[in-house]
Amino acid sequence: PVALKANPPAVFFMPPRLTEEDPDAISVSFTYSVFDGVLTGSVLGHVHVRIKRRNRPPSIPAESLEVEAFTVEDKGVLLELNGTDPDAGDTVVAVVTDLPERGELYQYAAPSGAAARRVEELEALGKPVPAALLTGARINNSAIVSDPRMRVVFKPEFRTHSGDTNGPYASFSYQVSDGIEQSEEIATVSIHVDGRPVGAPSEVLATFEDTE
Repeated sequence: PVALKANPPAVFFMPPRLTEEDPDAISVSFTYSVFDGVLTGSVLGHVHVRIKRRNRPPSIPAESLEVEAFTVEDKGVLLELNGTDPDAGDTVVAVVTDLPERGELYQYAAPSGAAARRVEELEALGKPVPAALLTGARINNSAIVSDPRMRVVFKPEFRTHSGDTNGPYASFSYQVSDGIEQSEEIATVSIHVDGRPVGAPSEVLATFEDTE
């Protein structure tokens, strides 16, 4: 028996540390009775404690930390950012930390009306969908990417391209957040804009390098 001198009696409970093998929440319990030193003890009291795992921050996979994308002059490019969270059920969003030096970054917007019909037609024909049909509000610095799949649209400035340099036309950076913590990693997306070639197709959707 333990004598509790506090009024009312109180104890301090130290929860166990959850390991990677444990579920995200566990329950533990203990029982107690009270005794005044004269009469027999009381009926048992029961205390149940539910322990939830401490929030773990999201992260950006190593293969997504430095990404290059390609488009042509005056054509936007649809980009899908990447992030994961070790805690089941957490929603991960991208947060733009640095805007591109040139061009503009926009939220992805699901097309509606005539634009939606045009997208359906192109998809039915197996043709790429122009990024212009998927462009929403312009993104400002420290803005949360609204699309659940973390898609954004980049548009270069009118009649500009990367030129003869081997460097990117522009780049931007982002972290991912679970609403409580942000990732330690900061990812960078570099965009290359080629000059418009003679006889270029009227509709272009650029993709990441080595993807279809």
